[in-house]
Amino acid sequence: MISGTNKEVNVEAFIQAFLDYKDGGKKVETSEGILSQKKQPSELLTPRHSNQSVRTGGVKRQSSNGRGSNSQYAEKNTRMIQAIGSALEPRDMGKFLLRSGPQPKTFPYLTPLQSFDKNMPRPKEMHKKKTEKDTLRIIPFGGLEQVGINCMGFEYNNEIIIVDMGIQFPNEHMHGVGGKIPDISYIKGKKIIAIFITHGHIDHIGAIPQLMRMIGTHVPIYASAMAAELIEGRQKDFKMPLNVRRMTTSTIITAGTHFLIEPFTVDHSIPDSYGLRIHTPVGKFIHTGDWKFDNDPREGVPTTDHDLLKKFGREGVRALLSDSTNAHMTGSSMAEKTVIEPLENIFAQAKGRIFTGTFSSLIGRLNIIIAAAQKNGRKVCFLGRGMQTYVGIAQKLGYLKMAPGVIIEKDEMDKLPDNQQCFCCTGAQGERYAALMRISVGESRDAEFRDGDTVVLSASVIPGNERKLQDLMDLLAEQQVHVHHYRQSKIHSGGHAQEEDVKQMITEIQPEVFIPIYGQRFMLHANKRIAQSMGYKDKDIFVAKNGQIMEFTKDAQKLTNIFASHRITTIDGNMVGFTGEREFLERYQMMQEGVIVINVTPSKTGPKVHIISHGCVDFSALPDLRKLIITEVIELYKHSRKINRSRDEYNKLIRRKVQYLVWKTLAKEPVVIVAS
Repeated sequence: MISGTNKEVNVEAFIQAFLDYKDGGKKVETSEGILSQKKQPSELLTPRHSNQSVRTGGVKRQSSNGRGSNSQYAEKNTRMIQAIGSALEPRDMGKFLLRSGPQPKTFPYLTPLQSFDKNMPRPKEMHKKKTEKDTLRIIPFGGLEQVGINCMGFEYNNEIIIVDMGIQFPNEHMHGVGGKIPDISYIKGKKIIAIFITHGHIDHIGAIPQLMRMIGTHVPIYASAMAAELIEGRQKDFKMPLNVRRMTTSTIITAGTHFLIEPFTVDHSIPDSYGLRIHTPVGKFIHTGDWKFDNDPREGVPTTDHDLLKKFGREGVRALLSDSTNAHMTGSSMAEKTVIEPLENIFAQAKGRIFTGTFSSLIGRLNIIIAAAQKNGRKVCFLGRGMQTYVGIAQKLGYLKMAPGVIIEKDEMDKLPDNQQCFCCTGAQGERYAALMRISVGESRDAEFRDGDTVVLSASVIPGNERKLQDLMDLLAEQQVHVHHYRQSKIHSGGHAQEEDVKQMITEIQPEVFIPIYGQRFMLHANKRIAQSMGYKDKDIFVAKNGQIMEFTKDAQKLTNIFASHRITTIDGNMVGFTGEREFLERYQMMQEGVIVINVTPSKTGPKVHIISHGCVDFSALPDLRKLIITEVIELYKHSRKINRSRDEYNKLIRRKVQYLVWKTLAKEPVVIVAS
């Protein structure tokens, strides 16, 4: 946290404080993050860095290196920190707030989406708070402030079960981060009974390898057949066997001495999606997982049993924890059957090859695409690792239905005329290394687009992927490819409940308490408004934040002000921990401005200075700047030797001097590394 004085704190002062922070001056205080250690390449390594915060006293308006008054410099750093701000979680963004004095108008992005309460208990304090005996605690470790990182804990008398362990992929500003996963440090020292997975999407199973290493691989993971196959398939990359057990809707699982779990089928975009009825000593709780109501299901596809939901309601439901992802959308969810006719029309009209892009897990959609291809005399080939993985599992479990010989390999497809070819590809979100994008930029060995091809994007865009998808569509248009997407025609149906679905669920379940889960904040509040429209009072609707604990006794319930965690864990290379804003700032700076390495080697004739630049400047084209830097470095070296200055102080002076010279000449601020 950077604090100012009672005076107005301007941009230049903030930049100076940041430079003091980077240089490791006396004003910097560090606090270690919680990290896990691994020994194998696929395991965790203990990092040298950790999440750090900065506290400064009075901050000067004018920077000591003369750059503070340069508005161009301030604007450059403003843009830099703005980008980093968007990479951080909302509460982490509060660390950038200038706590004293008015907010500078040039930093509008510093206002967090949720307030950062410095009085909130930190994780160590939280762990000291003992759970009241005979109280059920519901702990959302993630998924209540974003789409992804879905993870929910249920604790009773020191026994805990966990529902889902999801990941969220980083945005474009989180350089070097492989993903974000829940912080479950709260469970340390507690008895974890079992893990229950509602379905096989990555935002529900993606964090299993990292979190199970912390929990212990002996703890059973209960999952449906499809989810279990996906978990075991992913686990081969981590070389760590897990105790995965199959569960079905006819299974009733006793977990510990306090929990009994009853899975039931829900409609979603992947086979074997379950909701859970959780029996506890203080009542029965319904966790929906991801769901919608498909009121016109296709023949042979398992669907929601409304009579069963009504039975649950009659037997009493203490609380309904319901998916919020599409709660802001009016009306009812579109039935999957709706996409059949539009897709068949596209296949009938296309003259050349057809490339379809959809989510690999949409097995029902793939069945429709295969049927449309077969009806129009086309063979089908799958491109992309994710597509091949899901298809392989679906075939093994009997979820893909087609006539013999419809699915063929790529080398067989090449022998057919264009109007008999159909490719099912990954990359409907414009992902850089997925099949559709690789073909678009000419990097695929399997195919290249040509005039007359048709691309069908049978998937909605995930929030945050809009720019990538637009780039893909622009590339396709430049190559004279005909593009069909879900906004043009009804070629995609979502997998999440809309307003009327939620109303129907509440009517059938009749819960005492309604708890919106899984989604961004506006989605959760949209779900809350639906419950309010049905007569629920605010005290009976819990819109919690990540980590915020809900407590239930036999006679009462409350949304507490106790937080099990305030942070989201990052997967950073082979490390799992809390990557701080300092690391993101430095990575962003290196990406934008480059790196200069100054190597100073003492010798009998005087110091030898070598300069290496990566991504910043070609010194062969600027010999005068190179000569000036070497001269200044040698002078600083000689002066430092005379006054017996420490190496750290000398390196700091060189770093500042080189930064100043490069900025003055090129208006660039590279990361400067000094080795002496």
